[in-house]
Amino acid sequence: VLFQRLMESFERGGEEGQRLLFPLTIRLTQAEIEQVVDLKGLLERVGFEVEPFGGDTVIVHAVPNPHRYFDAERAFREMVEELTHGSELVRSAKNQHERIAMTFACKGAIKAGQKLSGAEMQELFDELFATDLPHHDGMDIGTDKVLAEHRKRVPHHGLDLVQPDGRYSAGQFARDVRRWVDEITGRGRIPVIVGGTGFFLKAVMEPIFAEPPMETARVEAIRNYLKGQQPALLARWVERLDPDRAPLAIEGGPQRMSRTLEVALLTGVPLSRWHREAPAQAEGIAGTVVLLELPREEMDRRIDDRVTRMVERGLLEEVRGLLDAGYDGDAPGMTGTGYREAIRHLEGEITLEEAMEEIRANTRRYARRQITWFRNQLPASVLRIDATAPIEDQVRMTLEAWSADGVAPSGGRCGVAS
Repeated sequence: VLFQRLMESFERGGEEGQRLLFPLTIRLTQAEIEQVVDLKGLLERVGFEVEPFGGDTVIVHAVPNPHRYFDAERAFREMVEELTHGSELVRSAKNQHERIAMTFACKGAIKAGQKLSGAEMQELFDELFATDLPHHDGMDIGTDKVLAEHRKRVPHHGLDLVQPDGRYSAGQFARDVRRWVDEITGRGRIPVIVGGTGFFLKAVMEPIFAEPPMETARVEAIRNYLKGQQPALLARWVERLDPDRAPLAIEGGPQRMSRTLEVALLTGVPLSRWHREAPAQAEGIAGTVVLLELPREEMDRRIDDRVTRMVERGLLEEVRGLLDAGYDGDAPGMTGTGYREAIRHLEGEITLEEAMEEIRANTRRYARRQITWFRNQLPASVLRIDATAPIEDQVRMTLEAWSADGVAPSGGRCGVAS
């Protein structure tokens, strides 16, 4: 990131340094002082204003300020040492500008192993977006959406995009992600895709077909008709019209079955065939994929705790408010796990304890399906990390994988954690 920024600034004349109230006095070897004199003009374009002070000393009057944790004296010393004595990195540079930009970027960056707080990490990776039900506005507790105070510190994308009765497909998500990635990398940041469904992730990395044109009025008419049908009947129709997709569609519930039937009825071609044969709507976005894995017992424990926490935070009040606002149980957002069980409780069908146990059981089943999907559908290069390991080890392994993959904003790449 620092290298890219500096190379771009050279085209504009360089970076303006920050004047120091108390200049730095730095002792160097004679060879290093000669290097500083030779590169004085380039160092000024980086932001270092330096003058020899006689003997083995230089005075630094101004320094660059690439980030709030920049150690100007350390970076200057290490930079001059490497420029003087050379390294494989310096020798690989195509010209003087690239040579000094490479050296500054490496010496000015936050170092691997340097301990940072959560707030400090946001200086590095501060733009995220989610791949699950948090797309729906007003559905915060049941989706375990990141808290508002955290979103103030770290920009998040992909949240609160549609109302509970709105649909948000994997194809639309992939189109939005491409726009978000372009915007984020354009600001010199690294986008990170976090959490959610594997299918949405695959739609980003291996884009699905361009959706066939369907008349909006006819789509809405079919949706309204199918909304009134029993799931068992929808399942039978799906098995007849698109047998290849039937297991996936039935497992996904009324919304996915409705989508499958819409395409088959309005285009005359099964959705599964569109997926197989139609051209992709865009190129995929490359990235480093990191999968956090938990032992089943620990995963089940965390699911149980999450359900308890959701109810304590006000899940029932949230669902009651959505129902009062006119969203019924057939709304796409309301069919998600946690919401449909809460609705059954509020309508008097089951007790709160039964609803909570159903949420836990359905979440565990969903998690196992995702594990199976991740086992078979993720790229071979995926980094699998034991999520019970110390967080420092998880971060270290992730950053090492990022570094090995050459992730850089200018390359249109991103990090992915599921």
